[in-house]
Amino acid sequence: MLEPSARTDRRNPPAVASPLQSSRRRLLFRDVLVLQLKLFVSGWLHFLLGPATLAAALIDLIWKSTETETRFYRVLDWGHRAESALGLFDALEGRTVVVRPPDAAPTSG
Repeated sequence: MLEPSARTDRRNPPAVASPLQSSRRRLLFRDVLVLQLKLFVSGWLHFLLGPATLAAALIDLIWKSTETETRFYRVLDWGHRAESALGLFDALEGRTVVVRPPDAAPTSG
């Protein structure tokens, strides 16, 4: 006589992932890894920008600069361009995100 778990395994064989599901999982895995790398780089960028903007502002206050040529705003512009180039949320481009309220029942499919 078979154990109960062996009987249920025969009736419900383990689901084999379809190529589409496998592709989606690989894409999700890649997007998660890329996001984590971008978050790490962004963290370092913010870590460096804090002291850099303070130093640039102090230099601007000590040595007078023209209003359009301040070191502070050049550093700020560099940080803005770096953040834009990083594209932290690029994985969302071309995707439709459906947000359900927390109390909504999950949909199948």
